[in-house]
Amino acid sequence: SEQGPERAINGSVAAGRADAWCAEGWPLFLQVDLGTVRQVRRFVVKHASAGGEQEESDTRDFNIQVSHDGKLFTTVASA
Repeated sequence: SEQGPERAINGSVAAGRADAWCAEGWPLFLQVDLGTVRQVRRFVVKHASAGGEQEESDTRDFNIQVSHDGKLFTTVASA
């Protein structure tokens, strides 16, 4: 519960696990509502090892999608 979705968008990894988003279940999914349609020029993904965790905990096989309506999504990046 202390690694909720608000940690995914706080821009920090300084506090290690206390600054991390974690979820259970599959597929893992995090949706961020920007409040209005905005142009997104870049995404920054900071993996677990950036916060001091082991590299084995780093995110793998993910994609980033965008949507104008929160229903239809387009993949704009994948790893």
